Amino acid sequence: MIDDDHGTLDSFERVLCFAGFGVTTAATGRYGLGLARRARFDVILSDLRLPDISGLDVLQQLNTDSGRGRFILMTAWGSHDHETTALRLGALGYAQKPLVGDALVELVIGAARRSGGSHPTLPWDYRVADVMRVIAARLHEHRLTVRVVANELRITTEHLCRLMKRQTGLPFGIHLHRARVAEARHLLRTTNLSVKEIADRVGYSTTTRLDRQFLSSTAMTPTEYRRFRLSQDLNSND
Repeated sequence: MIDDDHGTLDSFERVLCFAGFGVTTAATGRYGLGLARRARFDVILSDLRLPDISGLDVLQQLNTDSGRGRFILMTAWGSHDHETTALRLGALGYAQKPLVGDALVELVIGAARRSGGSHPTLPWDYRVADVMRVIAARLHEHRLTVRVVANELRITTEHLCRLMKRQTGLPFGIHLHRARVAEARHLLRTTNLSVKEIADRVGYSTTTRLDRQFLSSTAMTPTEYRRFRLSQDLNSND
């Protein structure tokens, strides 16, 4: 996902993460283009207006690099001409902001299906959404385990583990940590809670556990991430 609005990136990442998707974000067109050239993404969402090159420029470059068929252009300021150009260049779709909740998830799933993608991280099965719903509702619990979630959904632990691995390509524990880190990012950016308080709110018994998962996901500690986001927000307001 490419967008220079860090609030949008954070909120979109949080929604899609809780829906079972793995999400990679970029705040500039060139950085997003570099990521897309190095890895295969089932769907790429990009804002039209970016600080360096436009979303249409990114699409055109990806089209040249055999990236057609998996791109959605998003904008709050677009026109019919932009939509026509995007579709002519091979975009899967053109979405009007704001996008929230189920609308965003449905857009991504629909785009992935139309592109013919078969990547295992796509949450095709509605039961995956049920698992992620329980994780989101009980994220704060320090002892949230695969067995706890399986019991709530009235399926066996073995069934749930097989389901998550088969449908998403990742084990339950990875999804749990991703969801906790996504929520921690949101809280770091939108509240003045201490790192210790945030760790507790997202289900980690110590800040050390949050630090370890946060570093693995973002290559920054929670404190570094908060400072980075604050500096980005200040720069965007200059």
